[in-house]
Amino acid sequence: MAGTRTQHRISNEAVQKAVLHLLLEHHPALMTPAELSRELVRDSKSFLERDEVAVAVRALQGAGLLHKHRFLIPTRAALHFAMLTEI
Repeated sequence: MAGTRTQHRISNEAVQKAVLHLLLEHHPALMTPAELSRELVRDSKSFLERDEVAVAVRALQGAGLLHKHRFLIPTRAALHFAMLTEI
């Protein structure tokens, strides 16, 4: 059971990285949550894959790296970190 939680956490961290990377790459252009999901999941109709993106967005929002309104907007902290690490 603990192994499954660890695998899920690692999987979600990978999705969070993909979400943040995509939003930073497209900045200053804005994306809606639906556009982000379509971009990352592509043609999949899988609820689980779309839900992984939504969970990652909530985690990034909770960590203070993303604002979620009508559009998803990287915070100043995320933009600064991206500048420092040259994402």
